[in-house]
Amino acid sequence: MINYPTQPVFARSARLFRVLLSLVLLLGVQASVARAGETLTVSAVAQRTPVHPGEQFAVAIVMDFAEGWHAWPNVPVVPKGLEGDLDAIPTTIKLAKDKVLATGWTVHEASTQWPKPHEVMTAGVSEPVLSYSNRSVAFVPVTLASTTATGEVKLIFEVYYQACNESTCQIPTTETAEVMVKVVPVGDAQQTKDNQVELFKDFDGKVLATLAPGAKSDAGSG
Repeated sequence: MINYPTQPVFARSARLFRVLLSLVLLLGVQASVARAGETLTVSAVAQRTPVHPGEQFAVAIVMDFAEGWHAWPNVPVVPKGLEGDLDAIPTTIKLAKDKVLATGWTVHEASTQWPKPHEVMTAGVSEPVLSYSNRSVAFVPVTLASTTATGEVKLIFEVYYQACNESTCQIPTTETAEVMVKVVPVGDAQQTKDNQVELFKDFDGKVLATLAPGAKSDAGSG
């Protein structure tokens, strides 16, 4: 006697297909998440060291994107006709939330000089969009009051961004970069030297003239 299956073969096959498809999609998402930290490397470099009380300088936030990857600029420009349909995540740079600066230090996040974005193709858009890619460098101004204590201070920056390529966009994430800055007394025998002059060639130092040392800003001791 032949025992026939209680469900049609095609029904079981369809259910099996859906299960396999779900597994493939899940593995794809997990792989994408696993690669999130590999799409962008962030580092920070002080314009010069050591520095003195009362000085002003910039910290370069260097964003090195893996080949084929990019991120929206700080002020995204959405192609005409896609407003409201495209969720453009702005790239931001902020001092670490749990970082309390020593008295006299001010990090002027609002005066950050952002790199110039350029056109790339990105996921879900049929025309080029302005993005950061390859090596993109932002400059964050820092001022020290004349009463700033000497010693070393660690600055920790958080870079929030969404990495995309031509076929996919990852979940927005945050990378951190830190730099040690040494403050020595005015007249100290240690000579101040510029760091990586070529890296700072695009920094517009005029912004420093507009920032009074120790002025109230969006991050700092006041």
